[in-house]
Amino acid sequence: MKIKRILVFLVLINLVSGIYGLEYDDFFPESMGLGGAYTSVMDSPASIFFNPASLYFYRGSVKPVYYVSIGYGKSGYENYNFLRYADEISGIVQKPYGQWDDSDISNLINSLQGASEEKPSANGGKGYSFLVARDGFAVYFLEHGYSDIVFDIDLERLSYSDQENPDSILNNLTALEFHGLKLREYCISYASALDDDLFIGTTLKFITAESYFDELGLFDMNELQGRDINHYVDSSFDFNRQTSNGYTFDLGIMMKLGPWGLLGFSAKNIKKIEIDGAFGKINIKPQYRVGFTFLLSQTSFITIDRDLTENDTLVSQDQSQKLSIGLQKSFFENAFVLRAGARRDDKSRDSSWRYYFGAGLRIAEYLDFQGAYHYASSDDSSAYNFGLNLIF
Repeated sequence: MKIKRILVFLVLINLVSGIYGLEYDDFFPESMGLGGAYTSVMDSPASIFFNPASLYFYRGSVKPVYYVSIGYGKSGYENYNFLRYADEISGIVQKPYGQWDDSDISNLINSLQGASEEKPSANGGKGYSFLVARDGFAVYFLEHGYSDIVFDIDLERLSYSDQENPDSILNNLTALEFHGLKLREYCISYASALDDDLFIGTTLKFITAESYFDELGLFDMNELQGRDINHYVDSSFDFNRQTSNGYTFDLGIMMKLGPWGLLGFSAKNIKKIEIDGAFGKINIKPQYRVGFTFLLSQTSFITIDRDLTENDTLVSQDQSQKLSIGLQKSFFENAFVLRAGARRDDKSRDSSWRYYFGAGLRIAEYLDFQGAYHYASSDDSSAYNFGLNLIF
């Protein structure tokens, strides 16, 4: 199996969140359908994750009820340029060294240089969520995994001469790397009202992290061909894993602006967590966001969110400050809901708008189904999320 097929297969089967895939904004289908603009929305249990002050919405005035939310999502990102370079490299290094000619050497160096400019190469993610809320209290659990596959190339030393063995040169400075991080969040939230139009909430979070790192030298990549790829990734996680944990907390404020709007502010991960990962330090940093929701009618609204800080966990450079906009419309006494959203990462490698769609359907008086989807042809990134909400 060529490297290209290996990479595609790994992306499809492994715990994967892309740089544009399943992000913090996408753990719940309601928020994902609005492009992540959920800081000032109070219409589903998912809103508690984005702003704990919205939990006050679930206080029972006569008979308190339980609100339960269950979600699952997955994403993938495939850089076709990178996969093309990987295919070219694979075709060269599988030839016996004695059969290499000048064009092979030139093509190898050019392909390595091209692949190095395509990071991140191929990645994606998968996440689960479970939330229970009642009378101003909530507990929820999240698990989300990230993985990517890249070439690590030292371009400054990338050269060749007839007197040198390319096996010894390139294999020592070029490798196919596997990175992975799995985060679990165990959370308790509480919200209260400061007055009739001002609510405050907080969330205490215990976070555990498991990370892994593995690599193969350029000339060792043939070892992948006769092995089960899923087993390879699982075993690399088992044997190269590091585990760490820490705690932090969130704070949220929600203000009613009369009958026509809501203003929300959230501060997440106020206490910074530094985790020792298998591929270096992982910083879970404070994230601040402000949101405004304009109520067009009793059945529709427009909402907009803005990151006030750079919010990416794993990316140390070109971090993003997201701007999200969403529109929601309900039909048939809220039995059917349509959502559309857009998000732009101002400081990422690609600052173009990315579009999201979602829908909700009330299956029974106590049960509704929610779903959302994203696809971008520019980089072939995609993500989906679906979930169930119960009231009893």
